[in-house]
Amino acid sequence: MEHPTLSRVRSASRRALDAIVRHPWIATAVVLLFAVTIVFASTFAAYRRALSTVDAWIAQRTFSSTPEIRAPDRTFVRDAKISRDALVAQLSASGYRESDAKSPGTFTVEDDTIAVVAAPGTSCDQQRVRVRIDGGRIAEIRQEDGRAVEAAILRGVSMAQLTGDDRIAKKWMPLSLLPDHIAKSVVAAEDRRFFDHPGVDFVSVARAAWADLRAGGVVQGGSTITQQLAKNVFLDADRTLTRKFKEALLARALEERLDKQTILEAYLNAIYFGRVGSEEIVGVERASQLYFGKSAACLTAPESLVVAGMIRAPNLYAPPRHPERAKKRAAQVLVSMDEPTTTTAAIALMALDPPTAKDTTGQGAAPYFTDYVYTSMKEVPAGTEIVSTIDLALQASAEAALVEGLEELAKKEDVEVQGAVVVLEAATGRILAMVGGSDYTASTFNRAVLARRQVGSLAKPLVALTAFEDWGLHPRSEVFDDPIVVDLDGDSWRPRNADRDYRGRMTIRAALEKSVNIPFVRLSQQVGLPRIAGHLERMGFESVRVHPSIALGAFEATPLQVAEAYATIANGGVTVKPYATESIRTPDGATIESEPQRDRIFTHSSSFMVFDMMRGVVNRGTGWRVRRAGYRYDVAGKTGTSDDGHDLWFVGLDRDRVAVVWLGADEPKALSTQAGHIAPTIWANVMKGAPRTRPAPYPLPGSVAPTPVCVDSGMLPNEHCEHVDHEYLPVGVELEPCTVHTSTVTAPWWWPDIDPPT
Repeated sequence: MEHPTLSRVRSASRRALDAIVRHPWIATAVVLLFAVTIVFASTFAAYRRALSTVDAWIAQRTFSSTPEIRAPDRTFVRDAKISRDALVAQLSASGYRESDAKSPGTFTVEDDTIAVVAAPGTSCDQQRVRVRIDGGRIAEIRQEDGRAVEAAILRGVSMAQLTGDDRIAKKWMPLSLLPDHIAKSVVAAEDRRFFDHPGVDFVSVARAAWADLRAGGVVQGGSTITQQLAKNVFLDADRTLTRKFKEALLARALEERLDKQTILEAYLNAIYFGRVGSEEIVGVERASQLYFGKSAACLTAPESLVVAGMIRAPNLYAPPRHPERAKKRAAQVLVSMDEPTTTTAAIALMALDPPTAKDTTGQGAAPYFTDYVYTSMKEVPAGTEIVSTIDLALQASAEAALVEGLEELAKKEDVEVQGAVVVLEAATGRILAMVGGSDYTASTFNRAVLARRQVGSLAKPLVALTAFEDWGLHPRSEVFDDPIVVDLDGDSWRPRNADRDYRGRMTIRAALEKSVNIPFVRLSQQVGLPRIAGHLERMGFESVRVHPSIALGAFEATPLQVAEAYATIANGGVTVKPYATESIRTPDGATIESEPQRDRIFTHSSSFMVFDMMRGVVNRGTGWRVRRAGYRYDVAGKTGTSDDGHDLWFVGLDRDRVAVVWLGADEPKALSTQAGHIAPTIWANVMKGAPRTRPAPYPLPGSVAPTPVCVDSGMLPNEHCEHVDHEYLPVGVELEPCTVHTSTVTAPWWWPDIDPPT
């Protein structure tokens, strides 16, 4: 017998089914109720996820700046010894431009006085100073008000933000530090009902939908400031209903967790303002620095209108590219502001010159260098300020010289040739310039630090350095240039000279100046290959294989490693480690200063003698095109070509700087002999293109003395030698007297034999 309760349930079910059959609207209502329940539950769950996402974002303290890198600061102290040209060179190195001294980061020269407007910082008070030079010293420093001061510290210009893999540059600016007209302009341009809606403005959505319907496409957006913030922070740019739904939920979650002022601050620091080089510019502070050369805290009302107008389409309204268009858009924003102050602002906007933006030298500069800094310092905290070692004037010169040289080379080669340039300060290892290719936008591969290529003949001075240091040899020591067969564990190696000629007995100096191969193979056999390989690794090369061919540079290195090695010669036998950061200032106020890493591995005398031989390479030998290109300062240099002709080098150095030029194809291929002429020319153009003073003289070590030598015989000259030069030799080394020019006159064969008179 069926249970009474079960019977009642069955009866009720039959009655319900009968009612649904007789009244179909009941079925529809049930389905709709079920669907609404599912949608509500799904929406609620999605909203909870949105709240969790926003909470996580807030907990991670995302309100931060990407680390900023800038050129070195300059400190000028009264009575300091410095010439006018040297002071100008220092300002140029820090990114200052010679102009009218009215814009931030500019200077002008008036006789012996330099007027400077400091590069922009966080203060809106522009630092203006006048530095007067008298007698090679700073006679006085005066501020704009005429007050004399003992010193002036000028900030280096901002170069870039270390942006990470997403390549986004941003600098956080608290709303409390921004003038009111920035917030008002942005709200007027993007979301006039911002302070009235709960994150989603249904009035704006309806208005945008109606406009889109009438136009037959998307012509107007309905996103609020809060929605735009949600999109910029959490979502991609896909225009789909799913993305818009997530955007709305995230906007509502933001409104629940944050007040309006905090949301507006986050938005002002998250707006996209276009791209410069490889960087995406994000935030009103970074955009203000880029386009107006000042902090956002210092923007005028008309400038704020320009910035607010850019948000809709940054590339379309960017002031440097479209000044008049940007001004018209600013006027539209002004019209949308319903305030009494708009009349005054309108007058100011009409008087505003088309905002072509200040020429912010340094912005986006040295992209290969800034990448190098970033990869070296991935753990830098957000908001860190990095003062670099870069010389922006020299950097610009290096970039221009390399591009010009590669364009010339393209006319002669049937393969795309790339290049790299590195310049170091010899005494410290500071990286002054770094160019990793002809075009960063086409290839971000930094050949200056990543391309390991055979150094070729650049190894010869380093072999000579080891011979001088370990064996007491000197530039007038003789070696043989004749055929040689080197045994390689049962195999044999027969090195040859590039011209296939042999010269017999010759000095180490002559062999280096003409870059003859065989003498250096013989010299390396005499000195010892393990000794040479050990010294090369101590100078900065890596994993040098002990093999007879190391004398001819059959090992690989990067341009930066080559510069490091040759800095040892320029620095009198002391190695230095290259570095790119002068100091690091963390958000908590701590400053970490970089200290040069130095280690003496050769004597001053050995380094000096090799340096002087390399002078001869430039003045008389294979590097003569440096002089032809117009470089007149004292310089030592060496050309280099790998044995297969794939790599072309030139390294030039003085007491102050070491610069390396490398040329070659990314996919190694032999280049023509004409291509080898380009590298010394590029080097000369790099060094000529930037302001600098005469390099310091290389000090003569006490253990080396200038010794007269007969040019024709290479021996100690006498009164009959017409062509006499000097050679730097170790004290105590004596040359044999010249046997070519003597006081005894030998009569020709046809002269009659006549007895002398008695």
